Amino acid sequence: MECVRMDMWPAYIHATLAFVPNAEHKIVFDRFHVVKHMGEAVDRIRRPEYKALRAAGDSVLTGSKYMGIIYMSNLVTQVLFALSTPVARLQVYT
Repeated sequence: MECVRMDMWPAYIHATLAFVPNAEHKIVFDRFHVVKHMGEAVDRIRRPEYKALRAAGDSVLTGSKYMGIIYMSNLVTQVLFALSTPVARLQVYT
């Protein structure tokens, strides 16, 4: 078994670690959950910054939420594509 693809539910992770040899090197999280967590992290930072700027009369971040989500989604796609090539796998795992 080369890899185990899963979402980030702790029960899946613990079961895989318990029953798959060298699982810590074989777990691959699915794109949906990676993008979701990245979007939530960006939003946690963006929200207070947006509120502080709006209170000061600055609207520079207005409309930035969805631009950030689209950017993160595209970035994750590019990283996953790069890791799917044999050369990238060698660089990551050796």
